[in-house]
Amino acid sequence: MGVQVTNVFATGGTIRADHMNQNFDDVEAALSALTSANLASDAGIRSTQLAERYAPWPPAPFVVLPITFASDLNTDTPFIVPNSVTTLLQWRPKLKSGQECLLGGIEFHVLDTNINVTAWPIIQVEKNGVILGGASVTIDTDAAYYTLGSADPYASPLATLQDGDVLTIRLGRSDSSAQPNIQGVTATLFGKTELVA
Repeated sequence: MGVQVTNVFATGGTIRADHMNQNFDDVEAALSALTSANLASDAGIRSTQLAERYAPWPPAPFVVLPITFASDLNTDTPFIVPNSVTTLLQWRPKLKSGQECLLGGIEFHVLDTNINVTAWPIIQVEKNGVILGGASVTIDTDAAYYTLGSADPYASPLATLQDGDVLTIRLGRSDSSAQPNIQGVTATLFGKTELVA
């Protein structure tokens, strides 16, 4: 886009302050009117130069624990929660070198759990071996959603992920002296990814 100024100066002419100021105003107005239509396709603008450099990714659902049935398909047979914390799922983002994504949060849905009086199933999520959110999620209700993350997950994400990071979802129980059951667990990851060319 060419910038048009009000005053054009000739060699040997007199330059007045008010004419210079008007030209500065013209340049400022032209810059303020810039839009994406004024940018060349090879302008080389990087995501770090954008006001919003991330785009939400489609929610990524995973079946963490299936629903299981006996051979007659009428009697469900939930899993007994193991005494020690057990890995159910691992996931790695695939990103370009230096690119990052923000994990806004994880929403779990638990279809069925048989709560023991003294023990509940717990789910914890780790990034490279460190528990996210500072604590495990206690599963204490059937057919319920549980969210790990902040009230505003896109402004305050749960974690920053880069290529090679590993998320691990693990299952345990709140008390090793009792054995709760659980089945039909899904986990949906949501967040946003840094824009790259």
